[in-house]
Amino acid sequence: MADDLVGAVNPFATTALRTALVVVAHPDDEALLCGGTIARMTQAGMDVHVAALSRGGQGRDKAFDACCEILGASGEVGDLASNDLRTDGDLVTITDALIDARRPDVVITHGPGAGQNFATTDFRPTFFVDVTNVWCAKMKALTAYRQILDRDYMTEEYLRVKSRWWAQVAGRDRGLCEAFEVGLWRPAAT
Repeated sequence: MADDLVGAVNPFATTALRTALVVVAHPDDEALLCGGTIARMTQAGMDVHVAALSRGGQGRDKAFDACCEILGASGEVGDLASNDLRTDGDLVTITDALIDARRPDVVITHGPGAGQNFATTDFRPTFFVDVTNVWCAKMKALTAYRQILDRDYMTEEYLRVKSRWWAQVAGRDRGLCEAFEVGLWRPAAT
């Protein structure tokens, strides 16, 4: 598995990492931004919990359950207003409570404007996960959302082009990667 990961940190290479928490703003962000990585972690035997902070509307909370099941993760959907998510004290309190309750070894989240990260210079990934072998799981998880949302960025063609791009940025001639910007790495105390 280590050959499939590119970057400064390889969180799946050590058996010390057993749990992960994925915190996203809306249901569908988990599948779009890191669905392949979630599948890789669960296939490696990690316990992955996904927390969507808002319902997102349009029945996305029900699709979220199907997505988590497909990816092998547990999940929960919060009640924050979808159009009013701000990085403030309330959001920090909620995220801290999730971390305290789950005590994850790895936390994956996104910054403001996650949907725009692919097109801005603000997103500077330093860590890439090869998701070639779990691409079908990512696409299957997205199917639950594509049935209720008609969005160009949910098409396999669009996501494949982006994932190929990230693979090239990571120095790979082929394959599909998801990209991450490591903001803080603090291993659990031994």
